[in-house]
Amino acid sequence: MIVAEAYSHAGDSKKALDVLHKMADLDVQNTDVRLKLAEAYLKEGLQQEAAQAFAEAGLRLLENRS
Repeated sequence: MIVAEAYSHAGDSKKALDVLHKMADLDVQNTDVRLKLAEAYLKEGLQQEAAQAFAEAGLRLLENRS
């Protein structure tokens, strides 16, 4: 997460998004990372990607609820 934040603060949002995406793929049960990825996509104006990330986070939350 520190690496993604460093890229973001440095103005390299593409690399920050790549790092967040890799983190979310490596730890699919971590909804916090998926939500941060979705919010980062929204901030960059990538609505389609944000919607997908929010949907995946929602599915994980539903799965973990049981």
